[in-house]
Amino acid sequence: MKRAKSSEQAAQQPSTSERFIRTLLDNLPGMAYRCANDRPWTMQFVSDGCEVLTGHEAEYVAGGEFLWTSLIHADDLTAARAAVNKAIAIGGKFDIQYRIVDKSGQEKWVREQGCGVSDEHGNIVAIEGYIDDVTPIKEAARALAQSEKFYQEEIRQRHEKLNVTIDNAPIGIVTYRCGGTFERVNHAFCEMTGYSAVELQEMVLEDLTDPIHLNETTEFLGRVQRGEIDTYSQNSRYICKDGTKIDVRVINAATHDATGRPNVIISQVTDISSQIKAQSEIRRQHELLAHADRLHTLGEMATGIAHEINQPLTAISLFAHTGKRRYEAGEFDRLPEIFEKLGQHSKRAGAIVERIQHMGRRTESARVLAQLNEVIKDVVILAEVDARSSEIEIQLNLAEYLPEIRVNIVQIHQVALNLLRNGMDAMRALGCRNGNIIEVCTRQLADGYLEVAVSDSGCGISNQLAEHLFDSFLTTKSSGLGMGLPISRAIISAHGGQLLFRNNPTCGATFTFTLPVVLSENPR
Repeated sequence: MKRAKSSEQAAQQPSTSERFIRTLLDNLPGMAYRCANDRPWTMQFVSDGCEVLTGHEAEYVAGGEFLWTSLIHADDLTAARAAVNKAIAIGGKFDIQYRIVDKSGQEKWVREQGCGVSDEHGNIVAIEGYIDDVTPIKEAARALAQSEKFYQEEIRQRHEKLNVTIDNAPIGIVTYRCGGTFERVNHAFCEMTGYSAVELQEMVLEDLTDPIHLNETTEFLGRVQRGEIDTYSQNSRYICKDGTKIDVRVINAATHDATGRPNVIISQVTDISSQIKAQSEIRRQHELLAHADRLHTLGEMATGIAHEINQPLTAISLFAHTGKRRYEAGEFDRLPEIFEKLGQHSKRAGAIVERIQHMGRRTESARVLAQLNEVIKDVVILAEVDARSSEIEIQLNLAEYLPEIRVNIVQIHQVALNLLRNGMDAMRALGCRNGNIIEVCTRQLADGYLEVAVSDSGCGISNQLAEHLFDSFLTTKSSGLGMGLPISRAIISAHGGQLLFRNNPTCGATFTFTLPVVLSENPR
């Protein structure tokens, strides 16, 4: 059997609870302590964490000769002492931070938490607490503060640059909420509309928008609010402060709030009034040029036209004289036949004159629904005037049941007549030795277009000429202006089609142009 320990031995050994507390204190990351409530805070007990914290061994610090205040940074000692004394005086706890200088001379930030310990008479005889190294936390906080300061300054500079960029942008930039007043407007937008920033910030988009564009604008804003679109562009018209109207191109983008709902709309606004006016002037000049080319064509055809009109006029005169003699002779049975002949030749002359007037008229760019075959038949009547003088036959091969097209009829007449006359000129240059037939065909293509093809039996297009065939002022005719094909291509392009050519396998060339069909307004 084991002998029992003497009572003296048992008293000298620490109890289980004391060992547990000692182990706990020695494994804390900081230092637990007990010091006298004196001015230098003389340490009576420190845990093993003391050496890591201060660089001094625990036995030395708690030996009675070491003054804790000797470690505290001179700049922090007064504030630390005042905070501790204040807490002890009212029987409370203190929680302070200050700097110490350890054995190696390194400066550290520590956090000290503690309270006073009273004797049986209520006098504060000691202070107990815990001191931890918070230098890493302080450094991290300092680094974070510096980072925040850096990024705040970066954001401020970027915001300032953005403001300068927006305010000095050459185009108008505005922000607003759907249905709300303008929140921000730049200088260019104010210049554009004539309103000041203060005035605009009391207005909504509808106040600026011309009524004819209001429905479209409202529809776009509704789609944004419903979340159907985030960006959209539109051409609109604004009414300025002085009452003038400007055409604008607006590019819009919607931002979203934290819930994903549309929030602010940012708009870039460009005044395109000058551009539209320039385009209108270009169209006007183009129409003048096309009109001049038509008049030139009619001038070249003048001799043939005069001859073509002279024939029915001569016949009309002859039948009128014959009819008069028959009437005077009482031969009334022949008069109906004579009157019928008079009507036929009158219609023939009238048709020629009507088409000449049509071609010579200056027209605006109005487009109407038309049947392609009828347009071609009308122009062939005029082209035949030129064809008969050279005994050339215009052969029509027109497809049936073609859908309608929307065109400027005079302009399409001009294109078709130009292609027919060019083909006949090419055939005449060879003395029509390859044949005297020029063919006009119409057909429907599979891609929603109608095609007109004019095929001649002339000399074709050489490789050298093909490269510059549609250049302005290029002509092989002694009296030509060299504008027929360039104008024709521009007309067809403006109608949404193409003007092309190819050499035929045997002889001559074929010029084709396409025109889009009119889509049904009420598709099923």
